Amino acid sequence: MKKLLIATILSTAAFAANAEAPEAAAQEAIYPPEIGFEQAKAIAVDAVKNSIKVVEAELELEEGEGFTYEIEVEAGGVVTEVEIDATTGKVLEMEADD
Repeated sequence: MKKLLIATILSTAAFAANAEAPEAAAQEAIYPPEIGFEQAKAIAVDAVKNSIKVVEAELELEEGEGFTYEIEVEAGGVVTEVEIDATTGKVLEMEADD
C-alpha cells in the first residue's frame, strides 16, 4: 500500500512539474491579497472627494507587481478608477473616465 501511495505521489508531482499552471493561480496560492474587497472599496471612496458610490470592483494580478484592486467610484457624475495595492492598501493610481 505504501509503495502504491508513493508511486502515485511521485507520478502526480512529475506531471505537475511538467504542466504549465496559470501564473495568476500560482501567485494567488502563494501571495493572497491582505486587503479585502470591503476595505479596498472604503479606501477608494476616501480617495475620491464627494464620492457617491462604488460602481465596480475587481481584484487583478499584475505581472511583477502582485495583486491590485481596480475600484470605480462615482462622484458628481464622473467615474474615477482607483488602483489600490492589495497588500498595503496604498493608492497606486487614480484616473477619471471621460
